[in-house]
Amino acid sequence: MEDFGNQYKDSSAKYMQGELPPLPSEFDNIIKSLDKQREKAAKKTKGMFKKTFFISWLSLFSIGLILNLIFATDRLGPLIGMAIMGAAVSAIGAGIYTLLKKGNVLKGFSSILKKELVSKIIKEVNPALDFYEKGITKEVYDTADLIDGVRFESEDSIKGKINGLAVIISECKLTRQKSTTVSGKHDSSTHDNGSVVSFNGIFIQLELSTVNLSTPLKIIPNFAVETNFDKLLNLNPLERTRYAYKRINIEEEEQISIAPNLEKSDYTFFCKDKSVANSFINQARLKVLDFIFDKYKDQRASILNNIPLLKEIDATSGVYISIVGNTLNLALDWNEDLFEPDALLKEGIEESGLAQKIYRDLHFINQIVNELSLIDKVNG
Repeated sequence: MEDFGNQYKDSSAKYMQGELPPLPSEFDNIIKSLDKQREKAAKKTKGMFKKTFFISWLSLFSIGLILNLIFATDRLGPLIGMAIMGAAVSAIGAGIYTLLKKGNVLKGFSSILKKELVSKIIKEVNPALDFYEKGITKEVYDTADLIDGVRFESEDSIKGKINGLAVIISECKLTRQKSTTVSGKHDSSTHDNGSVVSFNGIFIQLELSTVNLSTPLKIIPNFAVETNFDKLLNLNPLERTRYAYKRINIEEEEQISIAPNLEKSDYTFFCKDKSVANSFINQARLKVLDFIFDKYKDQRASILNNIPLLKEIDATSGVYISIVGNTLNLALDWNEDLFEPDALLKEGIEESGLAQKIYRDLHFINQIVNELSLIDKVNG
């Protein structure tokens, strides 16, 4: 047990001190080539709104002018009205057309970026992993039974093996209806207030080989547990917005009290069968979980601390784990695209540091899963 702890501490400390080497030099030519393609893609839509607006307005005004000359007796008044109306219609039409066109151009370049850069960075980080421009299904996500939601989106996935165990990593977004209930003198009514994001991040499924639980076990951050059960009543507006609609599939009566001789800090266990939970929980596995939460906290805190309004948010509150049978599910709040370029294609890949960011994030995810796999290998 002592060797395990020392080895684990060393690897985690190395990452948390930021000792990540730069992206290998063989990627330099790929980045330069992609930047040239980005510039070409950006030129396709440069000034598109103005051109589309002018052509559309001129066409509408010309048609109106001809009709006015043929049918109108008072020609000046209708002309002014047609010019203004034509400008309004042209502005709306040009705006919609430009957004659609830019969206298609961005999608095309994004696909090239993923094929020529992202897939190769993934191989550099871990040769046993492959990149796919297709996410997972909601049915797969729902097997984790973690965070509630109705509308599900998933794009891009990574599949392969980490530390000998089969893994799927995908970007997922889940939204749910935002509603309020108003109580009246004689009845109450529920109003639909649109939708709100309940999860936006990285979803990971790891197939374990020595663990197979007969009853699902969930490991949830303490802060998220308290907000889930509405125990934190003095949240600031930003925290309330973030947590009010993140409903985790846990019940208070399923909360597990672990043995006094075991230590834990940032998270709580939930399971319908206490004997199943107690057979799984031991000091070695708690040590693995501690490192996972600490690594995530360190990674996200560096981002949250740069945004004044987010400083008060508990950075450990974005880690959600469930073990269903022999599948370990890990959901990480991320709230940003892992592999997408600048939406307007204005920033260069080299200039923005996008490639290094992808490299850093993939190293982080690979190491998180690598160390999480130790749950399958330690028993006490």
